[in-house]
Amino acid sequence: MKVVIVEDESLMADLLSSKLLQADPSITILAKLPSIKDAIDYIEKNGFPDLFFSDIELTDGLSFEIFKRTQNRVPIIFCTAYNHYALEAFQVYGIDYILKPFDLQDLERALTKYRSLIGAAVERQPIDYQSVLQFISQQKAEQKNSILIYKGDEILPLKLEEIALAGLDHGSLYIYTFNLKKYVAEQNMEQLSALLPDDFYRLNRQFIINRKAVASVSQFFARKLLVYPTIKFDEKLIVSKANVKHFLQWLEAH
Repeated sequence: MKVVIVEDESLMADLLSSKLLQADPSITILAKLPSIKDAIDYIEKNGFPDLFFSDIELTDGLSFEIFKRTQNRVPIIFCTAYNHYALEAFQVYGIDYILKPFDLQDLERALTKYRSLIGAAVERQPIDYQSVLQFISQQKAEQKNSILIYKGDEILPLKLEEIALAGLDHGSLYIYTFNLKKYVAEQNMEQLSALLPDDFYRLNRQFIINRKAVASVSQFFARKLLVYPTIKFDEKLIVSKANVKHFLQWLEAH
């Protein structure tokens, strides 16, 4: 099986490659591509692999553009923390959707699903939306209602609904509550994103916001958006250009 990885974080690409070879040593990793441009250039020069593993938000936009612009009919397994992209992921021929941080079992399950489709001429089959909906429902059912905060010798359960914002500051991830408390998170950004339900949105690589914490939004330079929170917060909350369309759809839906 020939695989191409589309991932803009080199450490994550290397980790995924290592776990894939652990799951199936017969896999050949043809390339690790960090951007839309690199992926399209690769496909134009080399053709399609048997299977893509792809992150969604890349430095130059959303990876959906790769598969739409190349008229891809090769199966894709998306690996991402952004569960709000699930339905669109399957509209560009994704066959599975793994939320970061993924583990070996996630990859083995996804590879098993891919192999089960091979004999059914996967490139000619319609998208199985029922499976998509079941997968999303399963993800929501497994989500927690609270997380644990470690503060000195104390362990505090914090309900997710109390979280207004989460953001990176000098390498540490902080959680800000509606009652203006600030905690250091044990999770990294990817892990926290995967834990939070759909009424949270990752604005960019630095911040996550609760829908109830969005007071208003305005246009910002370079076709980005500036979000004003309901709580006092000194940092600018900017929606990246690649996320503007999906953020507005999320804002309207929630």
